[in-house]
Amino acid sequence: MKYSLHPEAERDLRDAAEFYRHHAGTALSQSLFGEFERSVGVMLEHPGVGSLWRNGKRRTSCNAFRIRLSIRFPGRRFSSWR
Repeated sequence: MKYSLHPEAERDLRDAAEFYRHHAGTALSQSLFGEFERSVGVMLEHPGVGSLWRNGKRRTSCNAFRIRLSIRFPGRRFSSWR
């Protein structure tokens, strides 16, 4: 199943990855992307996961990083923030 990122969420994710790459190396930066993809996959596979948030969105956190994700169904547009 596909998803799309809100442009600001995409910028946030790239900025966070660049921060980790600069301060801790490429491996940690790549781990951020991996954890993000894992978390998105869980939300897509189990639409009821996470807490019900505002405007019918659901939200959850990436376990290894301080990033929260929110999803809006049925358009499956994600937001993320630190």
